[in-house]
Amino acid sequence: MRDSFIFYRSFCEAIDDLPDTEQLILYRAIKEFCLNDYEIQLTGIANTFWKLIKPNLTANNKRYEDGKKGGRPPKTTIKISETETSGFNNTETSGYFSEKPNKDDAADKDKDVNLNADADEKTAEINKLYILEVASRNGFVVTEGQAASFIIYISSDWLTGEFNFIDFVSERIKNSGKPHDEQVRLFVKSYKQDFYINEFPAWRAEKEHSATETVKRKTFDNSPGVCERCGGNLSRVNNGRLLCISCNSLFDFENGMWNFTGELVA
Repeated sequence: MRDSFIFYRSFCEAIDDLPDTEQLILYRAIKEFCLNDYEIQLTGIANTFWKLIKPNLTANNKRYEDGKKGGRPPKTTIKISETETSGFNNTETSGYFSEKPNKDDAADKDKDVNLNADADEKTAEINKLYILEVASRNGFVVTEGQAASFIIYISSDWLTGEFNFIDFVSERIKNSGKPHDEQVRLFVKSYKQDFYINEFPAWRAEKEHSATETVKRKTFDNSPGVCERCGGNLSRVNNGRLLCISCNSLFDFENGMWNFTGELVA
């Protein structure tokens, strides 16, 4: 059992592409594995992602356990007596006569580099699996090599997130009305098509704006029923504002939130 652990940004970026239920399952699995040394048995796409994430978590757990044992012993210096030298003073040295470099130093540095490289490789692998999963969901037969081409030509930030390039291309192609074989061909080559590349940023911006407005609308419709200042009941007045019938406090909906803006003056 431990109190903290390392969580890489690449994990978050990959998990963000999954449905909310799968995200919760993975985050809980990571938490239990790292903090309580307990591995939850997963299935489906969550298990696929877990197999890619687990090796880094295991490596970090091992380093943590090694550190609890004290790690490497501290370096020491060697005193050389005059009888053991010919002409050198009896001094404590830290140069030629110091302890030989510990091979573990270089090994640990290599481990740090490898962990970062592994994280990048895991992100690419997760992106590739997501591409294959989307292709399969839409009935597109795509090889791993073809999926990897997206990772080479398309920037990583376009392949992650709720509104990503893969979902955009799939939506456009599925709505094209073209024969299935033609749809597969378009999907496989879409990472090189200027039409898709040029149109994607506007599509993502529109989707994100729409999602934000939906959240705002839900927040507006599900307005609080009681006043946060006195606990009195709230009622809607002109322009959609909320008025507390007990203390006359007014609340306006701004930036997606209900905020107190003053009191109604009779």
